[in-house]
Amino acid sequence: MEANLRGVDTHGIVRLPLYYLKRIKKGLINTDPDYRVIKKSHSTAVVDADDGPGQVATLGAMELAMEMAKHSGIGLVTIKNSSHFGMAAYFAMKALEKDMIGIAMTHADSRVAPFGARKAYLGTNPLAIAIPAEKHFPIVLDMATSVTSMGSIILAAMEEREIPEGLAIDENGHATTDPKRVAALLPVGGPKGSGLAIIIDILCGILTESNFGNHIHRGDDFSKPEKLGHLVGAINVASFCDPAKFKHRVDQMISEIKSLPPAPGFDEILLPGEREFKTKEERLKKGIPIPQEFFEKLQRLEGCYLETD
Repeated sequence: MEANLRGVDTHGIVRLPLYYLKRIKKGLINTDPDYRVIKKSHSTAVVDADDGPGQVATLGAMELAMEMAKHSGIGLVTIKNSSHFGMAAYFAMKALEKDMIGIAMTHADSRVAPFGARKAYLGTNPLAIAIPAEKHFPIVLDMATSVTSMGSIILAAMEEREIPEGLAIDENGHATTDPKRVAALLPVGGPKGSGLAIIIDILCGILTESNFGNHIHRGDDFSKPEKLGHLVGAINVASFCDPAKFKHRVDQMISEIKSLPPAPGFDEILLPGEREFKTKEERLKKGIPIPQEFFEKLQRLEGCYLETD
């Protein structure tokens, strides 16, 4: 719901029947997991999610990271044996409540062609960083390392509309605007996004002793758990400088950037996350729009969600 409120509809309730409930029905998401901290130091920890919901495991890991950061200045927690955790910004933004900087990242199944390749190997591998501000909206970077998410392709296919050029390629490596012919997504910024995706896969896959690259169990393979890895972190601003002064100077930066003359074709300069905060304000007043077809699917799930096919 938080994803939908922020306008990140690709990671909202559209995934309920398509992913979460289907995997619960097939026993691929453990509804009674034994979440365990299997390794811990003053500022680091490893959490075993026991194939449970990724959101719950990662929220607990983020809370642990913030507790460690309160005493050690920084907390880093990896999560293994997890599942899709939804919107990365949700966990990074938790640190804002404590005047901390939050970090969240995850790898994902093979959907993205590395720069120069015509077949998928990397995941969309998102990264979120949340930085507290004083009076302005916090700065919240929440980005996939691919040009778009696989969820946006699924949504376009559901709505029977084309996707813009430059997002994806077909099985022959040619650009496609047909969401039903997408074989691989493209990395954002070419080699830069490809490089970031590789680093995130190492931090969330190899560092957590999980699978990586095209060894990750695919999300559309409903025969086995995904066994995903995530990494979250919290940086205690107070361990480095006065939090009030820090937030005031972040506000100064935001104001100075927003006061710059807009480039041709732009009415306003937006900071990372600003559009999402404004969307949330609007949707809290007016509601969340969803496609009629999907609304009817949700109605059919009511009261019998485990019967979805």
